[in-house]
Amino acid sequence: MSARACALRLFPLAEPLPAKVAHLVVDDDGGTGTALTVTKYLAKTLGDEGVDETYAEELLDIGAVWFATAQPPRELRGVPRTARARRLSPRDADAPLRAGNYLRVHVQPKRFPAAFAVDWKACVLKVGEGYVCAHKPAGVSVVPTVDNVKESCLAMLERAAGLKEGTLKPIHRLDVGTEGVLVLGTTSAFAKEFGDMLADRSVTKVYRVLTENAVPRGVHIHDAEPATEGPRKMIMTKVDTDDIDGEIERSAERGGGERGGVSGPKRCILRVLKSENIAPARWETKVELLTGRTHQIRAQFAALSAPLVGETLYRAPGDDGEVRVQKPSEYLGLQASEMHIKRDCALGPSGTIIRAFEPWWVRGTKVDALY
Repeated sequence: MSARACALRLFPLAEPLPAKVAHLVVDDDGGTGTALTVTKYLAKTLGDEGVDETYAEELLDIGAVWFATAQPPRELRGVPRTARARRLSPRDADAPLRAGNYLRVHVQPKRFPAAFAVDWKACVLKVGEGYVCAHKPAGVSVVPTVDNVKESCLAMLERAAGLKEGTLKPIHRLDVGTEGVLVLGTTSAFAKEFGDMLADRSVTKVYRVLTENAVPRGVHIHDAEPATEGPRKMIMTKVDTDDIDGEIERSAERGGGERGGVSGPKRCILRVLKSENIAPARWETKVELLTGRTHQIRAQFAALSAPLVGETLYRAPGDDGEVRVQKPSEYLGLQASEMHIKRDCALGPSGTIIRAFEPWWVRGTKVDALY
């Protein structure tokens, strides 16, 4: 076995490698006179990339191989689901391939090392009819990624709880770098109920945020436009208004939560409840999220000249520093610390509060000893 092949082994966990994707169209049987199996074909075709049959099996196991009977078009709009690529599983290792079949192989899938540093059973906060509430660790995706179905919160919690694969359903999301309260459904009925509660703001989310600068108390409003280049998601413009109560009410009416919104700039509203100095150049801020946009707190705090500790995507005005995606080993000063339930539901009576663990900056430890 080549040194290159050894370096690419998925298990045990290796250092993260840059993404690498191969698009393959089967054109022969390898001179055998019979169809090659998936693993044999990958080893034959991607041998120069360090892929042998064992590594091919590991790629199937982690969910990094996709198959279609023929190469799908780049634009999938209007293409029937049967003609699109589907993720293969270890059960497909010995499936025969035919000329014209298409494989998309994520040779170096994105990894989430933090998933292996967590006691997932200890992360379960509450279990009830139709749901599981958990403390999501930082550095782990809530749902499977396109190249990694094993190292997500869904998959790890299912295995820890002895649940069948696919039992847990995502209802809301937290960024990979964000830790805190995560609610997952085990039934479609609860998923719908909780989704409706998010939409009508019967659920309030409170965050703890760590920054190097203080943030003024009160309501902060920005309009968010999608970023047109680079890894940032949003560009913020501060909204100055004397009608704060009206803005909050209108945001609720038009669906300012995770399900709703209107076309054009997205109105982002949060309320800073308190901000206190906890250490030199470290301020902890308690925030009530009044709308639920992607990266909202991160982008708004940066626009307020108080980027989060560990922030890499959003810069304060006038800061021309590097903008990049956060590395798995980097910590972000953001925690979904509390979820307040405002009406009777499966999670409990109105007034129920679900709390996360203390944030990483209070626990004072890093990934290898977080939980």
